[in-house]
This record gives sequence, structure tokens and C-alpha cells, in this order.
Amino acid sequence: MAPIDAPDTQRAIWSAAKQGERIVYGVPGQTPLLSLSCEEGDGESTVRITRFVTTDAEADAIMALIGNGHRARLPIEAVWNGQGWLWESNFPASLPDLDVFTGLRAVEATIPGAGTVVLNPSPLPARLVEQCRGDPVTDRSPE
Repeated sequence: MAPIDAPDTQRAIWSAAKQGERIVYGVPGQTPLLSLSCEEGDGESTVRITRFVTTDAEADAIMALIGNGHRARLPIEAVWNGQGWLWESNFPASLPDLDVFTGLRAVEATIPGAGTVVLNPSPLPARLVEQCRGDPVTDRSPE
């Protein structure tokens, strides 16, 4: 697939999804750009990251995340969701690389060919990661 331009995220926000422990990021009323969810399974919980952009079948890549004083490079793969191939992977909730989501600053998420998505600041990603880890929820809302 041809590379895409970075989407405009000036009006994008994080919001709770209607089902499960999942948050979505995007411009209200439009297709989400990215989601984070907590998946309960045997043993340790995982955080699922989904980038909603069409990709080549069965592709693999490294997603770079930069923000909140952290840098992470996480493997991500093309997954068939019943309608198309999207970027998605699960990571152990305890993975220190997920700390990139636990601050109150913007995060840049880049996947080769899928552009860079600037994730605007919100307390929701930190809450999801911390709850998935079983950590006490910290109130990160501005006063």
C-alpha cells in the first residue's frame, strides 16, 4: 500500500467506547484513528493497540511511540477484522514500554506507511493502562 499522510488531529479526543474496557481516539463523528483496550485472559492482562488504517494482508511492522518522557518500539501486525486488514497487537499490561501512555503530554505513534498520529493529552490512556495492570487509579485530571 502507498504511504498515507499524517491525519489532522487538532480536534481529536480520547473517549470511552460503548463496549468493554476500551478507549478510542479520533475526531468525534469520524472513524477512530486508534484504540486501546484491556483484554483479560489467562494469567496476565494485555493492552491491545489498534490503528484504524488499512494495511497489506499479513504485514508486520514496528510502531514507534514517543511521548511523556518515554520512547517505545513495539511490534505490530496486520489483523483481519472481518472487513479489512488493520494494524493491531496485544502487549502484556506490565510492559514498561506502555508507560508512554501514562503521562499528560501528547504522544506520537508512527507505523511505516500508516503515517504519524499525534495523540492529544488525556488522562484516559493512563487510567486504562494502570487499571489493566491492576495499579491503583491515579486521578490525573487537571484541577
